[in-house]
Amino acid sequence: MRGDLLQTFRIVKGLDCCLEFSDFFEFATTTHLRGHPLKLRVQQARLDVRKFSFSVRVVKPWNALPEDVVMSPSLESFKRNLDSFMFRNEPER
Repeated sequence: MRGDLLQTFRIVKGLDCCLEFSDFFEFATTTHLRGHPLKLRVQQARLDVRKFSFSVRVVKPWNALPEDVVMSPSLESFKRNLDSFMFRNEPER
C-alpha cells in the first residue's frame, strides 16, 4: 500500500512526467470540512478486474490520510510523514 500511496502522491502533485492525473483520478467535489483538500472521487466498480485496479484501490487509503501528510512539499517529506502516520496507526499485535 505504501508504494501505491507514493505513486498517487507523484500523480496528484504532477511529479511523474509520464502519468496524467486525469487518466487515473478526479478530485472529489464534496465540500465537507473533514480531511484534506486533495480528496479523490471514489469510483464505483462492478467487476473485480476494475475493483482491484490501482486507480480504485488507492482512493480510500489516500482520502484517509491527514492533511499534513498529503500536503507535504516534496516526495521525501511525504515518505517521512507517511511512515510516521502509518507507524502511529499500526494495529497492536
